[in-house]
Amino acid sequence: MQKELIAMKQKEMARWLKLVTVLAAAAGVFLVAVLIPALLDRLIPEDSCAAILWLPLVGFCWLTAAPCFACLFQFWGICTRIGEDRSFCSENAAALKRISQFLFADCACYLILSAGMAVLGVIIQARALLLATILLVTILLVGVTLTVLSAALSHLILKAAQLQSDVDLTI
Repeated sequence: MQKELIAMKQKEMARWLKLVTVLAAAAGVFLVAVLIPALLDRLIPEDSCAAILWLPLVGFCWLTAAPCFACLFQFWGICTRIGEDRSFCSENAAALKRISQFLFADCACYLILSAGMAVLGVIIQARALLLATILLVTILLVGVTLTVLSAALSHLILKAAQLQSDVDLTI
């Protein structure tokens, strides 16, 4: 009876996590497809010399969004396995490891852009570029934190899966 109740809670939690995943994906698409281009339209006038940066910046946003969507895809698989009451399995550990790798790639992109913008901001003495660099470094720090957390969770889930396997063999 209690195992059935736990399985039911697992399925309900998995449904909620999948809903959050879908909402995060929708928010990401809205951010990259609508909000960022609209903000860039407002910030970069068409007649300015910076207008040439509009397309590369939008491209960069899509480039850095791709690993985020890949992470959401991996997380969907984790949610599915949680719903199947397989929270501590090697597949989840592998998915978390892939998530940390995707996030690491994303951080590398932000590091390169941040460094480039900081150098450019110093050379041309543009405060806007220096402020944008601060924003990018903040995003980078959040990304590094998530990378480390997902790698640590991957390790812990793998250890838990091994312990669970040992317990299952004992019983």
